[in-house]
Amino acid sequence: MTSGAATTDKSTTGQGRGALLRPFVLGYAVNPVALALLWALRRWHLVAPVHVWVYFVVLWGTALVGTASELWFRHRPSRTSLHLRVLVQVAGVTVTLYVTGWGPVIAIAYAFMAQENVARSGSKTWRITAGWSVVCLGIGQLAIWRGIAPSLISEPLVHGLAALEAAAVVMVVRMAGAVTDQKERAEARLRASEERFRSLVQNSSDLTLVMDTTGEITYASEASVGLLGRTPEELIGEQAADLVHPDDISWLQVQLSAELRVMTTAQPLELRVRHSDGTWRDVEAVVADLLDRPSVAGIVVNARDLTERKRVEAALEHQALHDALTGLPNRMLFLDRLEQAIARAGREHATPAVMFLDLDRFKLVNDGLGHDVGDELLIGVAARLRGTLRPGDTVARFGGDEFVLLFEGLSTAESADVLAGRILACFATPFLVGGEEFQASASLGMALGDGAKTAGELVRDADAAMYRAKALCRGRLQVFDTATHDESLLRMHTETALRGALARGELRLHYQPIFELVEGRPVGVEALVRWEHPTRGLLGPDAFIAVAEDSGLIVPIGAWVLREACRQVRAWNEVRDPAHPLRLSVNLSARQLAEPTLVATVRDTLLGAGIDPGRLHLSLEITEALVLHDPETAALRLGELRALGVQFAIDDFGTGYSSMAYLRRFPVSIVKVDSPFVAGLGIDDHDEAIVSAIVRLAHTLGLRVVAEGVETELQLVHLRAMGCDYAQGYLLGRPELPERVDLLGSDAFAEQTRDSSPPRV
Repeated sequence: MTSGAATTDKSTTGQGRGALLRPFVLGYAVNPVALALLWALRRWHLVAPVHVWVYFVVLWGTALVGTASELWFRHRPSRTSLHLRVLVQVAGVTVTLYVTGWGPVIAIAYAFMAQENVARSGSKTWRITAGWSVVCLGIGQLAIWRGIAPSLISEPLVHGLAALEAAAVVMVVRMAGAVTDQKERAEARLRASEERFRSLVQNSSDLTLVMDTTGEITYASEASVGLLGRTPEELIGEQAADLVHPDDISWLQVQLSAELRVMTTAQPLELRVRHSDGTWRDVEAVVADLLDRPSVAGIVVNARDLTERKRVEAALEHQALHDALTGLPNRMLFLDRLEQAIARAGREHATPAVMFLDLDRFKLVNDGLGHDVGDELLIGVAARLRGTLRPGDTVARFGGDEFVLLFEGLSTAESADVLAGRILACFATPFLVGGEEFQASASLGMALGDGAKTAGELVRDADAAMYRAKALCRGRLQVFDTATHDESLLRMHTETALRGALARGELRLHYQPIFELVEGRPVGVEALVRWEHPTRGLLGPDAFIAVAEDSGLIVPIGAWVLREACRQVRAWNEVRDPAHPLRLSVNLSARQLAEPTLVATVRDTLLGAGIDPGRLHLSLEITEALVLHDPETAALRLGELRALGVQFAIDDFGTGYSSMAYLRRFPVSIVKVDSPFVAGLGIDDHDEAIVSAIVRLAHTLGLRVVAEGVETELQLVHLRAMGCDYAQGYLLGRPELPERVDLLGSDAFAEQTRDSSPPRV
């Protein structure tokens, strides 16, 4: 009867035209059946005896008016059109019920009609439907009371029954509204959840794929554009295996096997997938079998792009294992390769070799031309070393100017010599650094594996051999042997013990007198340090000064020597004739000269000892190699010290890279002739000529001359004849402790020198 209005407004949003017409067709089809049924009931006197045409008008009129209101509501949905639609439906039901004479007895029809409206238009329409149902039920009862509508039930029973029915309709409609409201809330939550999940999937940077059992892609998220360069529509229907790198395809076949279906989720796997531009992207994929879930019905793959992370990891790994300046392997990577080489050598009966390379005079480049130029030289050296290597060999930079090379598969030590020759040959051509050519050289130390040495021991032995090469002659190869090992151990033990020698009071100062040759009297002393070793006895400077220089211990030792020597010479001068004070000579090392605090140390030492440098005539002895090592720094430091009244002597003059320019450039007052030249006086004409030339040159430049190593009277006679100013040596006095130095018994020597008749030179 109300089927003409049976179409729901919810269906209008997603149904087809056939679905929209279905309620109308049903309504028109039911009306003839209802008319026939009412006609039969009328003949049996079960409904009010009204004319059949009345039933016809009511049924078809209700259907037509209901259809019109439904169409209007669909065309212009609003609260007014909704009220009109419900009112037409309720009125149609009311007229149909009350024309039969049964009135409120079958008022349950209102409930069915109300449930239909709630289901179609939402839970909020229950109030509208219930309201109009009660109103129309009241109008029907009013029609019975006024005799307009027939009633098969007598009054007042029919009115009481109507009241009960009205209450029942309201209750049923309210319950329908509550149930529908709960359903709507659940559906809203489900839609929100689905929308949230859809948004997360579509906007996630992780790619989500769904495949069937054949591996065909049935769903792809929007992340496919960023990861693969392809839209989801382009991927659907393709085989997932076609996207995977051929070397990684095996894992996909395993994950798509039947074993996957008994797992909730698979472990993350890393693989490569093809981008639309032809490149390969690293991804991390998690595969889950959801074939048994109807909502998915597929195998789900979640893939995350690892390309950038892999690139960063590779860069960090390279930085951790390579030198930033040259790009060569660093110590960590070299030792790892060396350990592998030792393991292979044990299996293949081959000899690995480690070569330690240190550039000679690299500090000259760094200090003279700047660190940028020094870095340029290191890069050039690294490039040349790479070019000399055989396939499988390794060159690494350990830091500074130290390079270490690994040679594998050597059969003999001679083959190692051949390789070393190739390494030295790459330094034959000058390097172009800072726009200038620089002739570099290197000292090499090599250690051969014997199957018993560890990687650390091989590097240690090669390092020790390199230091021995530097000590013997720079720019050469030294192969590690037992002597090198013993020397390395001795050097290590010496350095360890020397670090505490000063604090333990084991250092001693010996003094060797310096005599003036004209009058034969002592005019000064040279302070020479000795080490009273607890087990090795008294050690001369040759046994530990080089170690002190390399380790930096020479700086505190040198400061102590200067301080103790100043104190001792002041004590001697306090008991001597003030007109003839003793002069003090102290050796100065290259490491001390490079110290920025040297000038302050000398000044504080002199002030602390209460000494006037001018009266003390403090002379610091420097070597030619020292000033040549860093001329700029040397000139600066020596100038500052000269301003304090300190004098300087060139020690071992004639044995190094002698240069007249340096004698003029630096504030030198004294030249000391080295003992090998003095030893040949009276024996070798060449030595006599050299010493004589040095004396004449020094005097021409206004310098004084000290002859070292005078051991015979013949040497003394020749020196006096040449006009040498001063002399020192075993003939005149050995280096002794201060209490054993004889500075007062020089009268006999003076008498001897006055009576001597020197030969003509």
